[in-house]
Amino acid sequence: MNSWNIVEISSFPDDRGNINIAEFDKDFNFDVKRIYYLTGMSEETKRGEHAHLELNQFMLCLAGSFDIELDNGFKKQKIKMTNNSKALIVRDLVWREMTNFTPNAVMLGLNSAIFI
Repeated sequence: MNSWNIVEISSFPDDRGNINIAEFDKDFNFDVKRIYYLTGMSEETKRGEHAHLELNQFMLCLAGSFDIELDNGFKKQKIKMTNNSKALIVRDLVWREMTNFTPNAVMLGLNSAIFI
């Protein structure tokens, strides 16, 4: 199992706009214990700057954009998250740091555990 991966979620555009759908057991395979979202960040804001011992996280950019840098101790990757039909799954023991938020950025996280 990869430490992280990008998944393409279903997107259905029509003349009224788009509906994007993420489904359990299709796009991610863990029970969701916490849902959170980030708003109001500036371009200088850094979020994350930590890893979790035991956590699966399904991350979406709902508006704007931001960068996320991932590091599992062996591999590093920087990903540009934008408001599209792609989501990011991040698993245990991956350092994550989010930066370069646009003023209107909204990040949604679905987590497999409740943490403080």
